[in-house]
Amino acid sequence: MTGVNDLDKLYSLYKFFEKYKDILFKDEMGGIEYGVLDINDKDLLSALILKYYYDHYNETTLLKVDGGEWKFGTMFDLQDQIAEETYSIIIYLNSDTLPNAVVYSGIFKDNEKGIGWDLITHDDDFAIYNAKNIKMKGGQYDEVLDGGHINIPTPKKNLSNPEMEKYFNELFIHIEDIILEDMWIIEGYMEYKNNN
Repeated sequence: MTGVNDLDKLYSLYKFFEKYKDILFKDEMGGIEYGVLDINDKDLLSALILKYYYDHYNETTLLKVDGGEWKFGTMFDLQDQIAEETYSIIIYLNSDTLPNAVVYSGIFKDNEKGIGWDLITHDDDFAIYNAKNIKMKGGQYDEVLDGGHINIPTPKKNLSNPEMEKYFNELFIHIEDIILEDMWIIEGYMEYKNNN
């Protein structure tokens, strides 16, 4: 809305307005402090970080493996996602031969454990296979293939492009490791499917 593309400047302007809103139109004002993040602004920071992700990574490829590619996406349109305060990203398996699987991940550390993530299948046959052959807990259907937390530090300095790139690079390294560690589940399902 403001036409400001530098998220750190936009955030800093918000903090400046919040600090001086009572005297904004008086003669006495201080300077805007840049490069200082307040972790208590989680919703605002999450929205700005999600916008950076959307502008720089959405619909690009993270990883190609086994005849498919894992691509970055969002759960819905960016405006709707921000309006719903749903600050999650998806990394989905795009393939003509492999089953539908998606990593749902937060983008901001939401508790002491870190950023929550889940690897989910939206393929009914795969969910049945997962319940019976992987989880083996007596269930008939389980679409959750794996889940956990990624413990990386939240951006501390600012929201500049170099800091955001560094932050997302670290997050994506962890997500890539998760996918590679769990590909055996998908490969096992494909072998089972081809033999039955």
